[in-house]
Amino acid sequence: MTTLNVSGAGGRLTAMKCALLVLCCLLPLGCVSPSGEAPPQDPKLAAVERAEASYQQGLTLMAEGEYGKAVVAFTESLHAFPNQHRAHYRLARCHYQLGNYGIEISEYRKCLALNPQHKNALYHLGSAYTAQDEIALAQDCFRRLLTLSPGHSDARQALGMLEAVATSADRSVQQY
Repeated sequence: MTTLNVSGAGGRLTAMKCALLVLCCLLPLGCVSPSGEAPPQDPKLAAVERAEASYQQGLTLMAEGEYGKAVVAFTESLHAFPNQHRAHYRLARCHYQLGNYGIEISEYRKCLALNPQHKNALYHLGSAYTAQDEIALAQDCFRRLLTLSPGHSDARQALGMLEAVATSADRSVQQY
């Protein structure tokens, strides 16, 4: 318990003055309840705090290369507070490192459902689709990213490469 030492110019405050201080100043702020106990914590705030702690732990584990353990931390974060696009993005990155490409794509899509303008998720989802030979889906991701960030040179280069591949594939089909 923290002790509050309150003394004024005239010396220490009496017990009565301290009680009045608590009632007049701290009670309206919600710092203490009328019984003198801390007020109950809002369950939503507790969930957010748990989610943030798990998310931060996941970031630390990722930095250490512990991707499997990071997946557990990010999953716990999402259980505590489900609508976090950033946790889905980090889960996708971990699954990429672990070679779970189907789950990686699923997590990018969840991230983008919550935040359609997440540029890194769009880029990496486009790259994942490219690796899976889902050319039309990859092109769509890169086009969406270029709409948001016209100067994104990596997206422009990837889209150009995909369009060249699609064009050459169309030409080879037309020859037969």
